[in-house]
Amino acid sequence: MTSSKRHEKASLPASIYPAFCFKASPTYNKWVKLTAADVHALRREPGFEGQNVFFHLNHPLRYVYLCGPVVAIDFITSRYVLFTLDDSSGANVEIKIERIPPLRPTLHPKLAPVRTVRSHPAPKSNDQEIEDTKETQLDRKYEAGDPNSTRYSLIPDLVPTVTDTTISNVKVVSRCADPQCYAPHVAVDDEIIDIATVIKAKGSLQIWNSCFQLKLERIMTTDTLDEEVRIWEEYAQFARDVLARPWQLTSKEVDGLENEDKDKAKRARERERKREAKRELHAQKKREHDRKEAQREAETERKRREQAEELDGNALDRVKPRRDIDADEDVRINTSLPMDDHAMSGNDSLTIKKKKNKRERKKRRREANEQTLE
Repeated sequence: MTSSKRHEKASLPASIYPAFCFKASPTYNKWVKLTAADVHALRREPGFEGQNVFFHLNHPLRYVYLCGPVVAIDFITSRYVLFTLDDSSGANVEIKIERIPPLRPTLHPKLAPVRTVRSHPAPKSNDQEIEDTKETQLDRKYEAGDPNSTRYSLIPDLVPTVTDTTISNVKVVSRCADPQCYAPHVAVDDEIIDIATVIKAKGSLQIWNSCFQLKLERIMTTDTLDEEVRIWEEYAQFARDVLARPWQLTSKEVDGLENEDKDKAKRARERERKREAKRELHAQKKREHDRKEAQREAETERKRREQAEELDGNALDRVKPRRDIDADEDVRINTSLPMDDHAMSGNDSLTIKKKKNKRERKKRRREANEQTLE
């Protein structure tokens, strides 16, 4: 079936299955080999807006596989690079590459800076020789590829810098060291992509300015014509076996897919319920832990205060005035109640007796002095 007949047949109405049936489609989760004309012949269906799902007949497609030469390379500001691919199918497709702005430009590993030639025909004074030594050091740093050399800021067009992209094997060389090329270049696996380079591009479809655009996910270059022919043969076979006729499911298959979707939704709800219960249990345990921790801190603070009050009271007792101590001891000595042997040790008893004898001696000495004065 030719491409024009297939496009006419694609415009015919075909029953669109519900979204839960898409996983059984041979095109939904696959890199579908298409031509640029096939891409522009895809259509959107109501109810699937904003999902980047497009239809060929009733086949749902999200990812496509294109092969062809690059006919244009456009650098959109410093964020995007656009390839225009022409596979001779009667239409072109733009391929978008997103760049990652670097924190600091890096030197390209395979492109060395251009050397500068300096000549000093006339003899120089001492000051000129010192200045020439400084400039020679800058030249050496520049020739060694030192990005901190100030000479890079003097001739920025000759410094090769590289910007990463969202594709791991695609780099954007912002400035080329070759004096004959000053424009930015795109390198795929360290190979510069130029006009007429044949590439194999895989990506997801999206709409930009009412036109289809391919957001690049994978890319490789094609080295030989045999490989390009093999890709076209695979495309022709897939178009003949799959895309040429509508996708059909039996009612039993639809019911089975619906039950699977319901079971999947039920399991998802159950997982969400368990996660919510787990989060609630964790929050409850945390609240209980915080409450017990607050109780422990309050109990520790209460014990600390009681101990501090007890220590403060004992300190006040220890610094009681001397006369109060003597009065207390006189009361203890003159009391008629017997003292408990276990309540006072021998050292305490001896100390009390010594104090009593001392007071008696003081008393007799005071009386003797009074008699002498009389």
